[in-house]
Amino acid sequence: FRDFLGKEEKTIEINSIILKSYKLKVANKRDISILTAVQKKMGMFDASFLISIILLYFKVKHVFMIGVCGGNKKDVNLCDIIIPNEIKLFSKGKTTEGGFKPDFETANNNSSFYSIIFNESKNILSDVKNEISKIKGTEFSKYQKDFAEKDIKLHCDTMACSDYVINREDLLESLKWLSAKRKLISVDTESYPVIKFGELEKKVKTDIVKSVMDLTENKNDKFKVVAAYISANFLYKILSKGIYP
Repeated sequence: FRDFLGKEEKTIEINSIILKSYKLKVANKRDISILTAVQKKMGMFDASFLISIILLYFKVKHVFMIGVCGGNKKDVNLCDIIIPNEIKLFSKGKTTEGGFKPDFETANNNSSFYSIIFNESKNILSDVKNEISKIKGTEFSKYQKDFAEKDIKLHCDTMACSDYVINREDLLESLKWLSAKRKLISVDTESYPVIKFGELEKKVKTDIVKSVMDLTENKNDKFKVVAAYISANFLYKILSKGIYP
């Protein structure tokens, strides 16, 4: 994402976190200020710490978390974009003789980001797909033929969240049944505290914009670079074209 933004205006270090600020030129609108930070390790603790530092030291109107996630192959394809309308935390619960039983907690997304960008999203995703060939240092070219036959789609539905990585084909379907959800389309390890903060602190909007890097089985990283690029480029185009805010 920083590569799309160009040269930073300022670099700030707080508690070993490197933050960089930018001015983004927006089509037919005034420039917007953007502050970026990178989460060093995966997981909800690090995500909570990072968002706390940002909001403690800076006046922020909207927090976006970009990156990659796992997807439910019954609902999404590789490299699709997920903007969840709610997060289901499933790592809390109790262990019994019958195994682990999750106590689900929900974070609701109160942002209007998805509804505002939806009408323009198809064209943006088409542009993003056409620019994938610009990625350097990736083996994606080996799989580009299969990918070229599919459009990148945008989804807004429930995402699951836990501190541990899923590498089991049926787990999302099992969690969907246990949580009484019609759909559970994706999973990651950081989204819950970000969306929960936006639910509790009404003055700050929060959104997750992630791309599917695997389908939670036979996990590998061959689509990770591409999915990360798609997530970053999608948000950059939405902001730079003035579609949002």
